[in-house]
Amino acid sequence: MVRNSLDRKVCNTLNVCLIQRNRAAELVPLFLDALQQAGTARGQGCKLHIVEGSESYLPSDWQGASVEVYRAEGYVTEALAEPLTEDQLGREWEWEETPEVSLKIVDDLDQAITLFNRYSPQFTVSLISENAEAHERFYNAVNAPFVGNGITRWVDGQYALNKPELGLSNWESGRLFARSAILSGDGVFTIRSRMTQIDLSVKR
Repeated sequence: MVRNSLDRKVCNTLNVCLIQRNRAAELVPLFLDALQQAGTARGQGCKLHIVEGSESYLPSDWQGASVEVYRAEGYVTEALAEPLTEDQLGREWEWEETPEVSLKIVDDLDQAITLFNRYSPQFTVSLISENAEAHERFYNAVNAPFVGNGITRWVDGQYALNKPELGLSNWESGRLFARSAILSGDGVFTIRSRMTQIDLSVKR
């Protein structure tokens, strides 16, 4: 899911990953490996912003390491992992070629929902869980027009709706003309879209 959500930089690229504390020892290494794979697939490294208080979950080889990051002005040497304050979780990383994301360890699903509703642009969100009850609670609590259980990259007009996309309305500050978040030209109703992905390894 992580690698396929970082195939290129667009509005529905993965920007923030929250991992539950009681699974962090198992899942953080998997997340970091997928982040590195996403960079490798583009012939690049990767860049991580770790929210302050979560640094202890990083492997030692990520702490103090550097990476060549491709920016608009060209390659620059930066820290592989940099600290980030929690109030910066809503910052979108405008990367060029080097995949760049934020990571925070959370206590539970409720904290993750609160952080999403408080800091995110309230656009696309995914919950990776096999718990059906958690998915229902998540869907009912997050303020997002696009909710899924896998990749974030499914959100664009042609992928989600099989229609030409004219643009994106602003869910965070009110839906433009009461349309859904994807403006397809023929919709006049407010719509939330939900994606259930069966095979999490599938990339389209």
